[in-house]
Amino acid sequence: MIKVRENEDWNKVNTKEELKELLDKYSGILNPQVLEYLKSLVNLKFSVIKDEISEKDRLALSDLELYKRIAIYNIYKRASQLFRPYKSELKIEGNRNGLEGLRVYAPIGEKQVCLFDFDYAENAFNKAAIGTISLYKTVKDRTTLEEAINQLMVKLANLRRTENPYKDRPKAFDGPASRWAYSHSEEIRNNENRLRFLESKRELSEEDKIEIETTQKFYEMMMEDYGYKGEEFIADSHPTQLFYTDDKLLPHKARVKQLPNLKVNSIITYI
Repeated sequence: MIKVRENEDWNKVNTKEELKELLDKYSGILNPQVLEYLKSLVNLKFSVIKDEISEKDRLALSDLELYKRIAIYNIYKRASQLFRPYKSELKIEGNRNGLEGLRVYAPIGEKQVCLFDFDYAENAFNKAAIGTISLYKTVKDRTTLEEAINQLMVKLANLRRTENPYKDRPKAFDGPASRWAYSHSEEIRNNENRLRFLESKRELSEEDKIEIETTQKFYEMMMEDYGYKGEEFIADSHPTQLFYTDDKLLPHKARVKQLPNLKVNSIITYI
């Protein structure tokens, strides 16, 4: 979640002029090749995500505060430039909204569909951390949808068969049996709602089709800018596990590309 600040004392993206001044200070320390690379990043000639330098050099640079500032600037400004031609149809929020990051949404019907998210808020455990980028895409996948429906049906059947472990204890209004029964009923109700929602997606609405087309377009735009084809990402934790965060969220999977002090997420929603 990108942090929102309401005062002026916060971590805004450096200006181009500020970064050029810093580069001038480091010009006698950095070797010419690295200096030219950093200047190119400030001039937005290519994305810092691209493999324009070796992993060894990237790792060495990643501990420098100078590199962190330039990387944040490059990621923020290049994404801003790429999305700017579509600003009339998108919702773009960043420093001007008090955010330590950049996020882009597509208003589709009553939904705000996330397309891009860059969070560079200070990491208390890793001062060199540049941040986290998340790219989002919705795809039509009947097999994955049916898999998710079947998983929920099995889960509901198991929940309905589960007996209250406190049923033999003396009944009390707020006793363990009552609390368990309430929590268990709530879990069943939430999963029933989720199942109905997923079953409703067996037929795509016009808004679903627009979401698929829109997210695909901007996902591919950012992937091209980063020089990615998809195989760079690996499963974040459970490669085949579908996960949800609320009753009306479709199944999705997260994959990650880990760079020194920078993480890029690919989050695919299945419909």
